[in-house]
Amino acid sequence: MDIRQLQTFVAVADELHFGRAAERLHVVPSAVSQQISRLERELGGTLFDRTSRVVRLTPAGRVLWEEATAVLAAVSRAEAETRMSLRAMTTSLRIGYASPGLGSLILAAVMAYESEFPDMHIDLHELSSPEVVAAVGTGDLDAGFAWQSDPPTSLRRLHVTFRPIIVLVPFDHRFAGCATVTTGDICHEPLVLQRRDTNPRLYDQIHAALYSGGVSPRIRRHVGSGATMTAIVKARDGIGVAVDDGFDTDSSPGMVAIPIDTPPVSLDLLWCATTESAPLTKFVSHVTDFARCAH
Repeated sequence: MDIRQLQTFVAVADELHFGRAAERLHVVPSAVSQQISRLERELGGTLFDRTSRVVRLTPAGRVLWEEATAVLAAVSRAEAETRMSLRAMTTSLRIGYASPGLGSLILAAVMAYESEFPDMHIDLHELSSPEVVAAVGTGDLDAGFAWQSDPPTSLRRLHVTFRPIIVLVPFDHRFAGCATVTTGDICHEPLVLQRRDTNPRLYDQIHAALYSGGVSPRIRRHVGSGATMTAIVKARDGIGVAVDDGFDTDSSPGMVAIPIDTPPVSLDLLWCATTESAPLTKFVSHVTDFARCAH
């Protein structure tokens, strides 16, 4: 008696019809009849009373149905738990981040995790915030960092930090020596923003901040990436408006980042509880510790 025979027997016992059982198992009815006949020969007795019109379980058949149902449930449970265990033993995590997004705090958490678990590897994927949310939801990513995220209820969210909105200007710009600027200060400057489709909620917050206080900013260009924005600022064709993700002046010489006096932007870590593994739980714990220190 094997699992295949038990699956066939339970299908017939549930349906009390050989044809419907065959449809359920995606086989021809003759194959079902052969499996049941073979099982009855092995056990030495009939399991079904069957006529041209009716199929009923015999007393022995009812005993086997109860036991077989429990066995198949145990097999299914064992398969599921084994898959979860194998996933927990994985040697890498797929982590997404929105650009800008891999600031000093996130990078520190990633490096600390890999330092504590040298056999683990963080596979980083740079995406827009909406793409991060979608990829975590489909399981293409184990977790992801997103700005101003609006995740579905199936995802869990950890607030990591708030970061200010900044302007990027050349080192000799009139704002370069300022500790902060207001929207009124920059409204007559040619501004460069990332396109709305890269992160609609973030764009809307920045856009609302720029138009607050009755000012009408002069938006010169919309770009698709931070690299393009930096190139435009260096070419003195405008000043950039973006989230401060730990702007590094060493990697962008000749540029200065200055906070705008507006509400900050939220950075969140997202993951799916239904696919949570031991490595992912440890990673979330690391990020939680770093977020607590940042606050």
